[in-house]
Amino acid sequence: MKDLQLFDCDVMLGRIDGHFATYQGGLNSFENVGAIEKALDTFGVKSALVYSSWAKFQNTRSGNEELAKSIKNHGNLYPCFIISPEMEFDRSFPDSFTSSLKDNKVCAVRVCPTSNYYELEEYVMKDMFAILNNMRMPVFIDHDTVKWQDPFNWSQVHTLCEKYPQIPFIPCRHGRKTARNVYPIMKDCDNLYLDVSYFQLNRAIRDIAEKFGAERMIFGTGMPVFDPRLPITGLVFSQLSDKDRMLVASGNLKRLIGNIDYSA
Repeated sequence: MKDLQLFDCDVMLGRIDGHFATYQGGLNSFENVGAIEKALDTFGVKSALVYSSWAKFQNTRSGNEELAKSIKNHGNLYPCFIISPEMEFDRSFPDSFTSSLKDNKVCAVRVCPTSNYYELEEYVMKDMFAILNNMRMPVFIDHDTVKWQDPFNWSQVHTLCEKYPQIPFIPCRHGRKTARNVYPIMKDCDNLYLDVSYFQLNRAIRDIAEKFGAERMIFGTGMPVFDPRLPITGLVFSQLSDKDRMLVASGNLKRLIGNIDYSA
């Protein structure tokens, strides 16, 4: 099997907060970039899309800014900014929002409706979503999922996918209970992609590839909150061809990032 050149879509820099603080399945917090680099090397991950725990749990703007500074000189680490509804009420919006994405060459954004206490309805951040749609910016949907039975509003995801067809939407960490909800959306909307870090049904990854194409899946681990060995093992033994396995491992995320239009 060829070297997968794993590109992790889901790595968090900073102290673990919220109800994750009591979850003992993963590693310790990545307090600095050096800790991320060490973990990536340990588990054979070449690159990572990184977001800030400070931006998610404390202060969105300062957390994003600090993240950009911290990883600026690390060519294998790519910034994922947290966005939240109050950004649309900044006096300098939308210029401040678009310039922040462009100047920092942000490669994805992340919405956290559970941690930040809002509904992921189209009206909540419609101006930002319109900008992200023009830019073809990937959007990760983070509902703080820990277990398979945790709730996830797939109806909202379906609405967003239909309303903003140029945004690649990637719901984070969905498990075996989601197949009956997510398959119909994937059938309707070709801009929905699956983070396969927790999608460990029997032959599930191969089934998605057969039904919708390997191009619709993204590799991630959820480090440091979650143990990276499960998603890595799941991909390695997924029964995909080498070509398709490499698409999931890194090719698909690289393609989405490469499609971002910063001039929009």
